[in-house]
Amino acid sequence: AAPVDEVAAWAKRCGLEQLWVAYAPVGYVRERLAALDAALANDGISLVPFVREYDRLIWPHCSKGFFQLRKRIPELLDALAEVDPNAGQLTGSEE
Repeated sequence: AAPVDEVAAWAKRCGLEQLWVAYAPVGYVRERLAALDAALANDGISLVPFVREYDRLIWPHCSKGFFQLRKRIPELLDALAEVDPNAGQLTGSEE
């Protein structure tokens, strides 16, 4: 992983106004993103976290371990398919 100051310098060189990143709820990545957010803010660049739809659907059910989540997988896949009909389907590059 690139150091925070290198990423901030790259974003500034590229003339970015925003840098979008996947939301990290906890842990090392969350801490690094907080540091990156501060470094980017010094240059007037916004760090914009986004949450993928499958994360939004699944995370609320992940508090009691995999076996509790496993019971809900069919309904979660159905809910995800309603939002994205191609969700869960393999493309030629993944087979």
